[in-house]
Amino acid sequence: MLIALGAIGLFWQPRAMLVLSALVLLVGAGLAGYHYGVEEGWFALPAGCAAGGDATSVEELRRMLREAPPACDQVQFKVFGWSLAAWNFLASLGLAAFAGHAASRR
Repeated sequence: MLIALGAIGLFWQPRAMLVLSALVLLVGAGLAGYHYGVEEGWFALPAGCAAGGDATSVEELRRMLREAPPACDQVQFKVFGWSLAAWNFLASLGLAAFAGHAASRR
């Protein structure tokens, strides 16, 4: 989405495309912040992230384990002690501030 807005902004309404880019990045920061909050236990785990069901046999349990989605509340990978959701939040906020500042310049 941001690449498309940047490409359009090269030829048409660069300031408007910067404002739209800042809004897209703020939405992304909100989603990343929510994901980080779920990882930290501040927000409830969404129903789509939890595996459920009752297994009646070992084969069914194995199938359920193979098909289970990853748990959204468990950090899979950290960089310098922060999850990727936290880094995404910071990067999105920083880029949104940069795009907003660029849009406000003459």
